[in-house]
Amino acid sequence: MCTLMFLCHLYSLKLAIALLFTFVSHIYKVVTATTMLLLILVVICVKPYLLSSKAYPIRAS
Repeated sequence: MCTLMFLCHLYSLKLAIALLFTFVSHIYKVVTATTMLLLILVVICVKPYLLSSKAYPIRAS
């Protein structure tokens, strides 16, 4: 009985760790994808501005 409880506890612990690992890796993928999208958006938005400011320097009035 004691061995059975120990095995059950061990199995649930392994399951919990596996679920946690899957959850963390999923969140990491989502965060990475979101970060990449934000970086791409920033580059798309900022690049034309930088190019235009180099072409036409804004004079301080």
